[in-house]
Formats: sequence, structure tokens, C-alpha cells
Amino acid sequence: MIPAVQAAIEEIRRGGIVVAADDEARENEGDLIMAAQAVTTDKMGFFLRHTSGVICASLTSDRCDVLAPAFNRPGHVFPLRARPGGVLKRAGHTEAAVDLARLAGR
Repeated sequence: MIPAVQAAIEEIRRGGIVVAADDEARENEGDLIMAAQAVTTDKMGFFLRHTSGVICASLTSDRCDVLAPAFNRPGHVFPLRARPGGVLKRAGHTEAAVDLARLAGR
């Protein structure tokens, strides 16, 4: 496994935050990613102060279906549906977040 990816997985496992950057040919941006189970008020404050303030929840397709009545009207957290197959099917931040959390056992 690529050392940077392994380090990101370990950081997510520990409840930390990682930066995922996409391809320059795509959106050419970086997103902060962490496991939802590890969110604290301090970490959420960090996200709100040091990013655009748009908070998203990257979810598997199955999880989106289960939570649909909870997320039928997005408010402060925007649900994002990851494509099955993860980053091997679509090299996006949504898929990266789900893949990293899954590989970290979250």
C-alpha cells in the first residue's frame, strides 16, 4: 500500500483529520476528512473556522437509503452518496472518505 494512504488510514483510525486532494484535471481541491464517530465540538469548530463551512457526510449507497427519512431535507450537514466500488470506480472525495473510513475500521 502507498505509505501516504496507509498513514491516512491510521490517522482516521485514531480519530484524526486528513486532507484528501483530488486530481488537478478534476476539481483541483482538497477536503478535510474524518470519521463521523470521532467528531467532537472542537473538531467541528475547526472545520467551521478553517474551511468553507460546508459540512458533508459521505455515505455508502445502502446507508443513504436507510437514512433517507433522516436526510430528506438537508440542513447543516449535506449527505453525499458514494458510488459502489469506491475510488476504483470514481476518484472523488466522497468515495475517498468512505474508503478511508472503511479501511480504518470505522
